[in-house]
Amino acid sequence: MARKNAGLYLGVSSVGAALAESKNLLFLSSESLSSSEAKEADISDENLHWQALVRKSFRQANIEDKEVCLSLADRDFIIRSLEMPLMKKSEIESALIYEVEKYIPFKPEELVWDYQYNRLSKEKKIRVSFVGIRKNNLARTRRFLESMGLKAESVEPACLSLARIVKSDKNAKSLKNFVLLDLTSREAYLTFFQGDLPVFNRYLSIEEKEGRLDLDNFAEVVNFSFQYFQREFKETKLDKFFLVTSEADSKEMAAILEKSLSLEVKVLTPNELTSRQQSSVESLKAFGAAVREKYPYKFNPTLEAVEMKEEDIVVEPISFEVSWRWGLLSIVAGISLIFYFIATTVFENMLAYSERSFDRKENALLLPSGLQEVGWQNIDEAIGQKYKKIEKLKSFTKDRKELLPFLTALSQRAVLPPQAKFEDVRINFQQSGYQGEMRGYIYRGDDFQEREGVNDFIDNLRKNEAVRGLFSRVSLSSTSRGEVGGFSVTRFSIRLD
Repeated sequence: MARKNAGLYLGVSSVGAALAESKNLLFLSSESLSSSEAKEADISDENLHWQALVRKSFRQANIEDKEVCLSLADRDFIIRSLEMPLMKKSEIESALIYEVEKYIPFKPEELVWDYQYNRLSKEKKIRVSFVGIRKNNLARTRRFLESMGLKAESVEPACLSLARIVKSDKNAKSLKNFVLLDLTSREAYLTFFQGDLPVFNRYLSIEEKEGRLDLDNFAEVVNFSFQYFQREFKETKLDKFFLVTSEADSKEMAAILEKSLSLEVKVLTPNELTSRQQSSVESLKAFGAAVREKYPYKFNPTLEAVEMKEEDIVVEPISFEVSWRWGLLSIVAGISLIFYFIATTVFENMLAYSERSFDRKENALLLPSGLQEVGWQNIDEAIGQKYKKIEKLKSFTKDRKELLPFLTALSQRAVLPPQAKFEDVRINFQQSGYQGEMRGYIYRGDDFQEREGVNDFIDNLRKNEAVRGLFSRVSLSSTSRGEVGGFSVTRFSIRLD
């Protein structure tokens, strides 16, 4: 008798559960916070809310297992695509972590991660798909499961769980470059796949208009993500767009997206994919996690922490034994001396000729008609005044050389968080000392992570010696949501006293 596997999906405000035997779906269920027994009981502890959701889903799906295959919301993960030189598999992992460090807002040691790659033989490169999650986020989830006597047998982002089910269909099996958009009334995720691997993922906010999803606004957000993908992956031609949803207006949305993206949009409902009524996107993700060992798919990540170790590098001293041949050296030195004198003479003649040519052109230079009334003397005086201003600026720079370490610190990666940009930096000198203000924005695709980035920036400024040497206090003046290039960002203003 085949073993039964339980799958569990934990979303932003909902859960899904599924029980499978081999490739066959036995039972499924999903619940959201708005309809949970915990909320009806008016329980204040959020952890108890989630426990109630999971227990109710497990009861409905007839799950008694203590080990589950876990699928987590994509917003908890970092998904990156990188191109690296063609190398052996044993060399990829050690090189990859240093490359990924450039794109993450924290230390690699804080992650558990895995990767998969495709070889691009013609270009002599590999394209790597990196998936990681912060250790503390995963540990918090494991503690939550342990509080119910459960254990996660595997952990993966929900986009892979969903792609596994979509790719099980014979019509989608051969597709390598596609887009997957899963949408519920509570959350939406857009994932681009290249060579059957995830390369870009974005969490999309749900905005309503007159009690329903604002389709035009949502399509515009999707369109911006496509523009970013096309800039970053210019050579990739997408084969199909899959929209996985149970929403009633899915056909209308598909028509809007097809028109704006010029790409075929295939609507897939959970009921069609599972051949079960009352299926949901959440339960579909749980099913995908439960059958991860049964359905062949290119990427089944095993998230592990990799310790960075500095290998001892021994540099062997190189010794030279030179047998001097003085006669040969004398000949070489003589020839070199002759070439030196010849080259010096040629360059001196060229320089003299250039100076004479420049003098002739300068004497023949006529004033433009617009400057003839001004005269050479006034022009010379104006140039002289400009030179004086330049000298004053040089003097000011020299006198204010204490600003240099501070300005240098702002450009350092240890101070300025990734994805953060300056728009304006103002520094005033008062009798009491320097005062300043910095304004900019940060984009990470998630307002919570963006606020964390601003807080990290302020902490970095407070810890930096160059900043402390000029300012005794660093404080946040304001933050606000805004748009830059069509993307929602967090703007910030920081005061320096």
